[in-house]
Amino acid sequence: MPLSEHEQRLLEQMERALYAEDPKFASSLRSAGPRPGMRRRTAVGVLAALAGVAVLITGAATSVVAVGVLGFVLMLVGTFLVVSALRAGAAEPAAPLSLGAGLAVRAVAGSCASGGGSEAVSTDAGATWRTVTLPVTSVQRVNVVDASHLWVVGAGPGCVSALYRSADAGRSWTGAQSATSTWHREAAAGVRKVHTPNGTVALPCPATATLVDLAGISTTDALLLCSDGTLKRSTDGGSRWVTRGSVPGAVALSAVTTSSVAVAVDGSEACTGVAVERSVDGGATFQQAGCVQDAGDGSPVGLAFATDTVGMLWDSTSVWVTADSGGSWVPAS
Repeated sequence: MPLSEHEQRLLEQMERALYAEDPKFASSLRSAGPRPGMRRRTAVGVLAALAGVAVLITGAATSVVAVGVLGFVLMLVGTFLVVSALRAGAAEPAAPLSLGAGLAVRAVAGSCASGGGSEAVSTDAGATWRTVTLPVTSVQRVNVVDASHLWVVGAGPGCVSALYRSADAGRSWTGAQSATSTWHREAAAGVRKVHTPNGTVALPCPATATLVDLAGISTTDALLLCSDGTLKRSTDGGSRWVTRGSVPGAVALSAVTTSSVAVAVDGSEACTGVAVERSVDGGATFQQAGCVQDAGDGSPVGLAFATDTVGMLWDSTSVWVTADSGGSWVPAS
């Protein structure tokens, strides 16, 4: 749930106070960003705040100033962790990633207004990557067709999405073509819409949730992942969406077929990194397939399966691959 204006002001006041007390420590907390396992971070914050109250009371009772100061700092740090975890609770959009026969494409989404979008391709299963020059400032979707052909939906400063194609693994591009026939995210920030083969429709997520990922399977079938874990499905080109299931903590989505679906889950109880869960019934139920223990630094995560067995996961820093349906993952390089 988004924080209220009062909660935002409270967090800013606590951040300023923490910076005044210990700028170096506060900077390390902020730079860490939304780490995996927000529930664990929230629990640690609550415990630290409670411990701070106890220490503060002890300091007041014994008139020992140093103990009181320690209690105050513990309270501040604990509250900071709890509120910042709530602020980071809405998952960021997944990192664009596509995997096919002999070619993988990953992207940093960026912003159509301020730029930052980038793309890289790999022809050796993620061991090495070559940065490609994009004709756009932001990326809404990437898709591998074969070992040489791929396309990207992106937007420039005007935030109008277009489709660009490459026949030489991203070395050159043709376009811009209309992207109206493709499933893709909205380029403009804060606009609750999604683009489908049937046109632009209202985002089908709950009012307090945002779009995390969108997996187009065909011109009629697609799955959509909301930040509250809700999984929506359309079988008519995006005109109608129904709730298919729910995967709390899911940060990325991949669909090979209408029945074979995978999600990446950050903060799973059973995985200290990013868990990969698989579904064989179109997303109605999921079972954990494997765990990428070193993944999940708080940055957007991308997940892509080329087949039921071959997949790739990217946490915006490192790449892992699997050849056994997500049961085991190894670094790509």
